[in-house]
Amino acid sequence: MDSLIKASNYALLEGDRDGLSALLGEDQDSVEAIWLKAQGCADEVKRLTLLQKVVEFQNPEFSPLAGEILQREKELQQQIDRPPGWQFWKKPGWLPTVQFISRYRIYMILLFIAVCIAAIVSLPRIFSGQQNNLPSAVMLTATQMAEQNAVAFSAEISPTLTHPTVTLQPTPSITAIPASKRSTVAYPAGQLSLMRIEYPTDRLVSFQGGGSEDFATPAVGAVFTAFELEFTCNLTLCDNPPQAVISMKLDDGAIIEYEQYSQPVIVDQPAIARVSAGQSVSGWFVFEIPTQRSPAKLIVSPLDESAPMELTIDFK
Repeated sequence: MDSLIKASNYALLEGDRDGLSALLGEDQDSVEAIWLKAQGCADEVKRLTLLQKVVEFQNPEFSPLAGEILQREKELQQQIDRPPGWQFWKKPGWLPTVQFISRYRIYMILLFIAVCIAAIVSLPRIFSGQQNNLPSAVMLTATQMAEQNAVAFSAEISPTLTHPTVTLQPTPSITAIPASKRSTVAYPAGQLSLMRIEYPTDRLVSFQGGGSEDFATPAVGAVFTAFELEFTCNLTLCDNPPQAVISMKLDDGAIIEYEQYSQPVIVDQPAIARVSAGQSVSGWFVFEIPTQRSPAKLIVSPLDESAPMELTIDFK
């Protein structure tokens, strides 16, 4: 048997799959033979079936290796099956919205047409109102210029007059939410709680991949909002705390996520450190949101593909 296994190993190293199959045949059912058959099998489905048999043998040498291969294959298949980031309507959080739009699409089309008609009817009135307000605007501009000239004249004739200096003070650090009032979720990888909210944040922000000198500026009509989250690890080792993808739901139901884009980060905050079981670590997550909307919830999507959970954002 040992000579047969050795010859099969040589055939596998030389890439001779036919020779390997001829040596082992169909009657060899030892764990070593099944392992070699799996390594030399060109049929992917049959290879995975043979590896599953190796796992069922519970052999201390080959079963763990087969289990790791099957786990990697499973994770790869999950990544392949996951919809791309731009197909947001296929994500779990969008399913109720898509169903609602599909059910009432006729009414929504009629509503859209009514809004367009109302906008077209209102445009002449808006332009008419702007023309009527033009003389008032000219008068206001003239008044402002007169006030500026008066201030300049006063400064020329009274150069010794002193004016109070206004010094801008930095916004103090926002106090952490008491532990008893924090919004918390738990999943297999650990426990995550909302520790601090800065809405909006005055900290320096940059986008991932840029240097500290490339400070980010929010879009016109938007602000940066920062959330400090505390994560407690339940795994043997947490390589990527909080072991989940964090996105935000606004008060109108819109979702903000950075799965396919660069996420803004606080410049002076280091990356979240790796932790082991039972240890806690905190880190900041920054989102860019419109000023007309308010953050409602943080959506936590664990990396193990379990169901997403929500952290309620309470500003009280």
